[in-house]
Amino acid sequence: MRAVLTALLLLPVLSGCGTPLLRAVDRNDFYAVREQLDKGADINRQVTFGECHQALDCALSKGHRTIAKLLIERGADVHGQGLYVPPIVTTARRNDPELVQLLLDHGARVDSRDWEGNDALTVAAFHGYWELVDLLLARSAEIDNAVARLEVFAQETGVWANPAAARGGIAKLRRRSAGRTVEAAPASEPVRKAAPAPDVDAPSYRLPERGADFAVVVGIEDYSALPPARFAARDAQAVAAHLKALGVPERNIALLTGVQATRTGLAKNIEAWLANNVDERSTVFFYYSGHGAPQPETGEAFLVPFDGDPEYLAETGYPLKRLYEKLGGLKAKRVIAVLDSCFSGAGGRSVLAKGTRPLVNKIDVGAPTGAKVVSLSASQASQVSGADEEARHGLFTYHLLMGLNGAAQDRAGGVTVKSLFDYLAPRVADGARRSNRSQTPRMLPEAGPAGQWRLR
Repeated sequence: MRAVLTALLLLPVLSGCGTPLLRAVDRNDFYAVREQLDKGADINRQVTFGECHQALDCALSKGHRTIAKLLIERGADVHGQGLYVPPIVTTARRNDPELVQLLLDHGARVDSRDWEGNDALTVAAFHGYWELVDLLLARSAEIDNAVARLEVFAQETGVWANPAAARGGIAKLRRRSAGRTVEAAPASEPVRKAAPAPDVDAPSYRLPERGADFAVVVGIEDYSALPPARFAARDAQAVAAHLKALGVPERNIALLTGVQATRTGLAKNIEAWLANNVDERSTVFFYYSGHGAPQPETGEAFLVPFDGDPEYLAETGYPLKRLYEKLGGLKAKRVIAVLDSCFSGAGGRSVLAKGTRPLVNKIDVGAPTGAKVVSLSASQASQVSGADEEARHGLFTYHLLMGLNGAAQDRAGGVTVKSLFDYLAPRVADGARRSNRSQTPRMLPEAGPAGQWRLR
């Protein structure tokens, strides 16, 4: 009887991580986490039982990036005092340079070690996370401990041992530390260094300001309860910079990233802010980078906001048809919509309700209505839109920015909607083929006066 009573008393502790804050972190509920913090929850409290022992550690180990950022910015202990594995090592294991940078910027020690003596540099070098290695070295990480730990790993045997990775990590780490970032090639082959991706984030041009023009720019990388759409926030920030260079006043650009890009946030800016401000002189730009999703029953395509749920798209998503309807109903002279997303549910920048399969022939992505709206989309309805890992942008957005920066100039030296599309479409398709997939951008309408609209 005593044993049963003890078990009943322990049950609330063993199930659910012990505190409301930890339970919210565990289930990746951003709003509940924020509510608990606003109520004064102890952000650094640790519990003994359960899967989650401390809020930041739980968020980092489970890959809940948006919540991890919130916790760090709200003062979570970035050193992980009392934990077996410090936050920076946990984050290194997930190969997340952005979060490692954020931890360091908030005071985390670059050489913090776990209970076995491994620091973040050890983890990154062993797994071949070289972007992260370079970041840690740039932040003054010492290689001595990492080399010593890798030498231990190189001597290990057994099912889980990987001595080759350890030895390779030692050699490459030493070369990088010495300033050599090019791996050695066989003597019979010349050493080639890959050309860095052009810097497309900074506009190379500047047009006079046009006070009547407006833009809504959306980039959702970290979702409240979905996998990230890689580089979507970076996409949106770069596009906003280019729109400013194209002459859209900064005050007329609504940039929505992360938690700002809720369903309500999208509707408010598209259906109210734009409608209340544009007039017959206006050129309106709408840009979206993030997940799309199909309604399983009908195939209707939806944009997925920060708080969207693919299982309840009608209630939490933003229909693509509605987007085109609202943009077409504006008093603007012309509207340009650009979508770096996909709606097949087959991966990339698309998601699907649990238990359903990707739709191939049923996707209904709609189309712009009226002669004053043109759209550029990253892929066809049944395809997947991917990212360019080297450029750290969506593949489609990267070539869009390249084109705006001058690569898409026509014979007259300007960039039109059509010249921009003609430039980026084959390059996106070629880049996708290199990753063994198909991605074919599309422009709607395919012909007509909208193609000749001059951007710069």
